[in-house]
Amino acid sequence: MSENIQDIYPLSPMQQGMLFHSLYTPESEVYTEQLSCKLTGELDIAAFKKAWQAVVNRHDILRTAFVWEDLDEPLQVVHRQAELPFELLDWSDRAKEQQDADFQELLQAERRRGLDLNEAPVMRILLIRLDANTYRLVWNHHHVLIDGWGLPIVLKEVILLYQAFQQGQELRLPKSRPYRDYIAWLQAQDMDKAREFWCKRLEGFFSPTPLTVKRSNVKADKDYDKQRFVFTDEESQLLNQFSKNNQLTLNTLLQAAWALLLHRYSQEKDIVFGATVSGRPPDLPGVEEILGVFINTLPVRILVDPEAPVLDWLKNIQMEQAETRQYEYSPLVEIHKWSDVPNSMPLFESIIVFENYPAGEQLAQQESKLQLTDVHSFERTNYPLTVVGAPGKRFAIDIAYEAHHFLKETIERMLQHLHNIMVGLVQHAEEQLSSVPLLGDKEYEKIVREWNQRHLPFPEDKTVHQLFEEQAARTPDAVAVRFGDQSLTYKELDEEANRLAHFIRQKGAKVGTIVGISLERSPYIPVAVMAVFKAGCSYMPIDPEYPEERIHYMLEDSAAPLLITQSSLSDLFKGRAPVLIEVDTEAGALEAMPIEPPDVNVSPYALAYVIYTSGSTGKPKAALLHHYGAVNFCTVFIKDFRLGPGKAMPQMASFSFDISTSEILGTLLAGATLVMIDKETLLSTEKLVKTFNENNVTTMLVPPSLLT
Repeated sequence: MSENIQDIYPLSPMQQGMLFHSLYTPESEVYTEQLSCKLTGELDIAAFKKAWQAVVNRHDILRTAFVWEDLDEPLQVVHRQAELPFELLDWSDRAKEQQDADFQELLQAERRRGLDLNEAPVMRILLIRLDANTYRLVWNHHHVLIDGWGLPIVLKEVILLYQAFQQGQELRLPKSRPYRDYIAWLQAQDMDKAREFWCKRLEGFFSPTPLTVKRSNVKADKDYDKQRFVFTDEESQLLNQFSKNNQLTLNTLLQAAWALLLHRYSQEKDIVFGATVSGRPPDLPGVEEILGVFINTLPVRILVDPEAPVLDWLKNIQMEQAETRQYEYSPLVEIHKWSDVPNSMPLFESIIVFENYPAGEQLAQQESKLQLTDVHSFERTNYPLTVVGAPGKRFAIDIAYEAHHFLKETIERMLQHLHNIMVGLVQHAEEQLSSVPLLGDKEYEKIVREWNQRHLPFPEDKTVHQLFEEQAARTPDAVAVRFGDQSLTYKELDEEANRLAHFIRQKGAKVGTIVGISLERSPYIPVAVMAVFKAGCSYMPIDPEYPEERIHYMLEDSAAPLLITQSSLSDLFKGRAPVLIEVDTEAGALEAMPIEPPDVNVSPYALAYVIYTSGSTGKPKAALLHHYGAVNFCTVFIKDFRLGPGKAMPQMASFSFDISTSEILGTLLAGATLVMIDKETLLSTEKLVKTFNENNVTTMLVPPSLLT
């Protein structure tokens, strides 16, 4: 074994990262690369196989294996000889549809099969015969060997060598420079300067920019997927011309667009994401032809000021990119340590890759009797989301993503937004960033117009109690309110409210009078509310649990002349309200009142209730709502919560809290059952759940703390 070892040297930081993630999640296919294409023409298989092997023989990195066990740091071991696995399959007897289906299955199976990093070469070739003159080529290799820049170099050499071998000739290609020369260059760089640069660049940035889009926890058909958006010819030309005229790169435009998209999604102004750079140092002679991993992923920090002029902002981004180039060698793991972002957090959640090595187009330009078409590549990074810019006659953007984290529809919408911003940056170059549109015309119309319809038909000429009376007439025997073992049907609640309404009128209330209501939790709360409405008055809810000082302030500020309460609470209000109606001590008088409603004309624009807010100044403030608004609100509430007969909603909010109006009025106008909850039950999760089950509760308004 040792006689076959040619060289041993360390990995680059990027190789180390790829190796770590491959070993950490071996089942994820991360950094398992796959390039496939169609070959058309007469193929000399022996010459083709020999050409591939010759390329492996030429480049040290393609004969490299990786070792890490029992070592302080991983090493790459160059073998003198390494035979390339080359397999030929014959599918010429299968129908085209079957071939296509089998090919997709084969690609997935090959990725799942993975590659042995301990064995050189860490790559293999599959050749599939479809018919006499058509083949499919599948090249599986690990990203730890080469980056995208090297793909067309390898394929170009394979074609040149194949043509020579097919004609019985030997081709002498220029000697390739080994990858270890780059490792040596890397080890000679000044890390102190790099640390100084990145500390300054990332100073004051403390947490990763969030990808605030809808996430998915549903098991997807694929673990990893990719969506593409292709710009039109006109748009592509517009981008290219704008970039050329303003000495910008398309990469700058893409990075700027992604920063602006993240800003719009997250509302953060200080944006950081990753960008993959080619990493090939210009001061290393012949670096363009060296095979290996030169790419590096570095943080890009962009400040988004909505008032900044677009063109000035773009030029500033390009200038900062140029400053970064001299420190492209910096290991990301070290940059993370130098930053203020804790090691427990990622530095960023998304990366941008700009492909300046379109392998398909370069191969199509090669003169050969063997035509290479339909070139596809598969690559999976360890980041949740990767944005790939693909230049060409028609500019395209791919987003590769973890399918169990993001919905396909979310990614498609994200691509559309990114397209809108890129085109918008060009079209609004002389304006402020805030003028660059995120939404397309159709989406804008849907969100701003369709989803924001301000008119929802509702009974504008009715009051709350009139609608309740209509509901009571439709479902007189349905249970309106339940409290423990007690219950009231709609007919019973209506009649009780009518009796109390007559009593309120008898006590001097007139249309427009504010009547306070302060009762312990019981079925009589909704009775009192409807009674006040029927009397032509507006109610003011007072939670008896409130501090006395607040209660007294509310009574004084509202000047409410009447208060409905009960004997156990009357001490709170004596001397504070001119007239107290204690419903329990007045039971006999109430029983004598008529069960028909008082003859009172109440306008839809009459005041329905007064609720006191907590008050930002320290003193409670009165909020007033008329019947017209309350009916409008209840109509929407019933529709949104799908309330109706057969449904049940608990009344849990404080009676003085505005949500109580949703619970009480919304439920009773819908014909559902209002379940009153006592204080003791509210304080016990176990009792609360038991009450919900016993009363078949279907709908509730609940604070997040209680829900948790």
